[in-house]
Amino acid sequence: MDQNVERIISLVLKVLALAMGVSVVVSNIWVIIPVETSITLLGIGIFAIGVASLIEGEEVD
Repeated sequence: MDQNVERIISLVLKVLALAMGVSVVVSNIWVIIPVETSITLLGIGIFAIGVASLIEGEEVD
């Protein structure tokens, strides 16, 4: 695959993980959907993984 395509796919996957984490946390705060503590922790974990991946700035070779 082209290196640019790999970078775009990698970025999209990282942003997707970040967006999923934020949406779960916000939904829990606003009590939009019924959730349990484990779902909140899952959201925070996904959010942290997304942020860590974006901060690393790891380039696809």
